[in-house]
Amino acid sequence: MKFAFIRDGLAGEFPVGVACAVLGVSRSGFYAWRDRPVSARAARLDDVAARVAAVHAEHRGVYGSPRVHAALAAAGGRERCCVNTVAKVMRRERIRAKGRKAFVPRTTDSAHASPVADNLLARDFAAARPDEKWAADITYVPTGEGWLYVAGVVDLCTRRVVGWAMADHMETGLAPTRCGWRSPAAPRPPACCTTATAGASTRATTTRACSRPAGSRAA
Repeated sequence: MKFAFIRDGLAGEFPVGVACAVLGVSRSGFYAWRDRPVSARAARLDDVAARVAAVHAEHRGVYGSPRVHAALAAAGGRERCCVNTVAKVMRRERIRAKGRKAFVPRTTDSAHASPVADNLLARDFAAARPDEKWAADITYVPTGEGWLYVAGVVDLCTRRVVGWAMADHMETGLAPTRCGWRSPAAPRPPACCTTATAGASTRATTTRACSRPAGSRAA
């Protein structure tokens, strides 16, 4: 390793004698190593390394040593090698499989052409009486069957949930239309200001949630 480092990294910038002295190796040993013919084993590993790099690049860098070995075995042709040799060569050449990024849902997409209501609340979330101001949003919960998306509407005065819905998607049908689970004993608000973020998904929840009666507004 020291000889290879001297040849590849230092010989062009420093005298060989100085480099050998700093790394604690002899100059004669370096020249003997440099001029020595490549062994059959080293040549074989270099050939395997070239084939491994080609397979790895062909499959967009997602293959690890087991799948690279399987691809080499399926291709046949040249001398075969075991999976341990493939793994060793990949470590030596610093060839690694790309890991897949974990999927994280996005509940807000502001890059949409849908109209956005004026900001009537102006971040004034204080409400003097129930059914004066509502807030809507969407969240997601990981389950054993996949992501569960939950849309909810909260009364900013009582902090109680006045409408909610669940689905396995974030399409506009997720909105809790007609206050899906609102208490039947609760009075219908004559005028209510509903707020949510400006993303496409939450905008759909805001405009469709609870089927606002005449006089209610979205902000």
